[in-house]
Amino acid sequence: MAKDNISYTTLRLNTDNPKQLRAIQILNNLNPEVHKNKTQFILSAIEFYIDHYGDEYFKNGSNKELKSYICKEEMQLICERIKEEAATAARVEVIRLLGDKVAGVKREIQEVSKSKMDSQTANAILEVALDFDDYDE
Repeated sequence: MAKDNISYTTLRLNTDNPKQLRAIQILNNLNPEVHKNKTQFILSAIEFYIDHYGDEYFKNGSNKELKSYICKEEMQLICERIKEEAATAARVEVIRLLGDKVAGVKREIQEVSKSKMDSQTANAILEVALDFDDYDE
C-alpha cells in the first residue's frame, strides 16, 4: 500500500554510457557520513540546479528568456581577445602619431579622438608619442 505523501520516480541508467556509468558508480559508493542515502544525494543535486538556474528554467511552458551563463574559460578568452584588440589599436595609433611627428605633421587631439578610442586614451597615446620625441634629445 503506497503512502499518499510519497512520490515515486524511476531512474534508469545505462552502464554502456560513460556518463551514466560514472553516475552509477557514484550512487553505489556514496559516503554515508555525507549523504544519508541515494534519494538525499539526488535531491541535493536537484536543489543545487534549481537554486542556481531558477525554477522557470526547468518548468514546461516558460516563455521567459533563459539566462545565459558564461564559464571562466570563456571569460578568459573574451578578456584576451579584448586585450589583443586594444593593443593592436594602440600600436596602430602610436605608429600613426609617430609617423606624423617624424613627418612634421601636427594634428589636433580632436582628430585623434575620432578613432575608436576615447579622448582620454588618445591623449595618453599622444603624450607617449611626444615623450618619445623628447627622449631622442
